[in-house]
Amino acid sequence: MAKCLSSLKSFLKSIRIIYLGRFVVLILLLVQASFFSSYPIWYKDNLRWIAVLISYFPALFYWCHSLYTDAGLVRMFHTWGLYVVLALVPNIAITFAVCGDELDKNSFLGPNTLKVIICFTPVLFLVLLNTAKDLGEYEIYRQLATQLSLRICIDLFDGVAMMNVVLDEKQYPHGMSKELGIVIIAVACLSFVLSMLQMVENKIEHGVCQIRKKLVIIRSGIQMVFVNAIFLIIRVIIFMKYGKDDSIFMAKNGIAIFLSISEIYHTLNRKI
Repeated sequence: MAKCLSSLKSFLKSIRIIYLGRFVVLILLLVQASFFSSYPIWYKDNLRWIAVLISYFPALFYWCHSLYTDAGLVRMFHTWGLYVVLALVPNIAITFAVCGDELDKNSFLGPNTLKVIICFTPVLFLVLLNTAKDLGEYEIYRQLATQLSLRICIDLFDGVAMMNVVLDEKQYPHGMSKELGIVIIAVACLSFVLSMLQMVENKIEHGVCQIRKKLVIIRSGIQMVFVNAIFLIIRVIIFMKYGKDDSIFMAKNGIAIFLSISEIYHTLNRKI
């Protein structure tokens, strides 16, 4: 009897954590959407920019629908894809394109606030993925969620850190060219998009997880050459030319390049 009561308490506790996590996801989505729409309105004094809020609706509606039907891990993958493609990347592009040159470090809606809003992204991913309903049903799903949480969150923070370099330039100019800033934002957005492929390359169905070998090779190659290698080169340039040290993420990019090569090699030699 005591064992049954203990199990029931653990179950109820886990349910509360899931509900709390889903509430956090909702708050993060709404707050990030509100702030992203506020920047162009604030700096361009045009209320029509509030329409960018619409870009968050597909991900938000799909996620809410999933909660009432099947809030499984696959649905969380789809929600993240809608969020990245239709909301996050377009809003980052709009914010930097429309008011990037006018960001006022003394304003509430300045570079520091934008840093915080962009930093919501890894937290949102972490909570979204780990509130899937079927993680407790299938051990392999839980392991996959843990693995993806570690890998993708590190990659997301890497992209966020690079964007912070551009935002720091708005506060404490070092003479960084605008073209370099555009490249950094573009590559960071590409790294966000690649987080989708890291999930899609895992085919999960009925408690079984299979790897899509071709997609793993394609994603690893793109991430190695067009994200980590470019980030590493940019960080070396920034260090040598502007004296800005980012050695921790430089090491991360070097390790990620090695791991991508290893992943491609082992995937090619993996028996089906």
